[in-house]
Amino acid sequence: MRSRLVQLLSSSLLISLGCAVLALLLFTELAEEVLEGETQRFDDWVRLTVHGFASPTVTAIMRILSFFGSVTVVSAVTVVSALAFLVGGRRRPAALVFVSLIGAALLMFLMKIFFQRLRPDPFFGEALPSSFSFPSGHALVSFSIYSTLTAFAMAHQSSRPVRALMWTLTAILILGIGFSRIYLGVHHASDVVAGYLAALVWTMGVWTAYRRVGRESSVSQAGPDAT
Repeated sequence: MRSRLVQLLSSSLLISLGCAVLALLLFTELAEEVLEGETQRFDDWVRLTVHGFASPTVTAIMRILSFFGSVTVVSAVTVVSALAFLVGGRRRPAALVFVSLIGAALLMFLMKIFFQRLRPDPFFGEALPSSFSFPSGHALVSFSIYSTLTAFAMAHQSSRPVRALMWTLTAILILGIGFSRIYLGVHHASDVVAGYLAALVWTMGVWTAYRRVGRESSVSQAGPDAT
């Protein structure tokens, strides 16, 4: 039994690590293209294409989605979730949620300062954030937190249809948040893609460490004579 558990966890950890490495390589390549100005034509094309679908109804929906990716909402969701974990006696998940948020926010801040990319002109009278544009903080932080919470929520869910539905809804929310930033004109498309890639690197790294600790704990609790 112990060897089977170790084998399953090892395979999962390798997949997570592989995803993190691939995302890091893609992010590095994209960052180089942005610094060289090679993404501008693509960004302009996406910006104009997305703006072509503008309507009052769509704009209202995009503002709601953007709000769900804001610092206020994501921070509130993190605090409430962490408190719920603590009340339930689950200290490690509570700590992981906080680490995910703090690390994602710090990563976003450092990269914005490093790249110092200016934002595009916003649409619909949207207030332009004072921070730099690359990468998208909404994309990075929302991906990190909402995917982490969904992973915890689905950890003990045996129904595949339910798991598929929850992950699909989470993906729609995360992608919708990123799309809203492009639609509202406060981010380039490459900013959003970079935010997702950076979030994938960070989230997979955190999960790899978390599950590594969990594996060692499980093996230790099983004891040397477990079968």
